[in-house]
Amino acid sequence: MEWTDLEAKYAQARSNEATSKKILLFIITVLIILTVTASLSEFQELFFYNDDHFFVKESSSTVLLILLLPFWLYFWIATLQFLLNYSFKLSMTLAIKSGVSGCLLLIIGFYPFNYYVETTLIDKGYIYCNWLTGSSVRAPDVWLKNEYLCLQDGSVVLSDVYKWFEIHNEKGIEPKLEELEILIQKARSEINR
Repeated sequence: MEWTDLEAKYAQARSNEATSKKILLFIITVLIILTVTASLSEFQELFFYNDDHFFVKESSSTVLLILLLPFWLYFWIATLQFLLNYSFKLSMTLAIKSGVSGCLLLIIGFYPFNYYVETTLIDKGYIYCNWLTGSSVRAPDVWLKNEYLCLQDGSVVLSDVYKWFEIHNEKGIEPKLEELEILIQKARSEINR
């Protein structure tokens, strides 16, 4: 990184935009923390879970967001340099290059990585459950070891079913189909009320 004095043409802008750049620096910091946290938690969920779990909720594309981390770091450095009265040209150039590279790698790696995750889960005995996967593109995919627990009625009360499955995962106990049907009926009756 170059830490040379800020160009004269940006000196006036720096004094006018100091507050907005501080806010931008805070926002970028939050985005970096969220990106790292989401990527690492999803990575841990995908590759370091117990094989005795009967339920896996995965959103494998979240792991690939780590490819955008260099862009956010260079952008953060450029903003900091601007605030500290240093030239930010090189940092912004590196931010743009790493952003374009990161987006290309994300696009290229999306399908192969998803394919790898899906085949790994299938090899471990999981079955994709379409009914319990949310309708949104960003919704995590749901995989179960017991295909009979994939009930269409559960799609109406997804959050209740997820919580219930996660509790059973933590205990290491696979729930019974009858218990799930009772939970779904209770949750649906509460919605209707």
